[in-house]
Amino acid sequence: MTVAAHKIAVASRDDKLVYHFGQADRFLIYEISPKVSKYLETRTTSPACDPDFLEAGHDQRIKETAALIADCRAVLVSRIGPGAAAILKEQKVQPMEVSPFIEPALRQYLAGLDEEK
Repeated sequence: MTVAAHKIAVASRDDKLVYHFGQADRFLIYEISPKVSKYLETRTTSPACDPDFLEAGHDQRIKETAALIADCRAVLVSRIGPGAAAILKEQKVQPMEVSPFIEPALRQYLAGLDEEK
């Protein structure tokens, strides 16, 4: 079985590290095809778990962030809460906790695709 090309998002704040889903202020979008990842764009957002507004509108910000990456098959994160994970899964976006650095995280994701074959 060949895995079709698709998009994934990587939660970040500095374009080097993979961040907690709710703390990310940007998502790096990659096109993934067998054994290759290609950077496409960066989508910015306000962190869903902003400590100054943790209670006020938290669920709405999670939904808005999930909608930002709804065209992606997966999102790579360092951590994610169960509520945010459930919202993403409803949109058919699979959250995956991965290595803390982006390049190894992308290799980890690609290696998982090899295992699906």
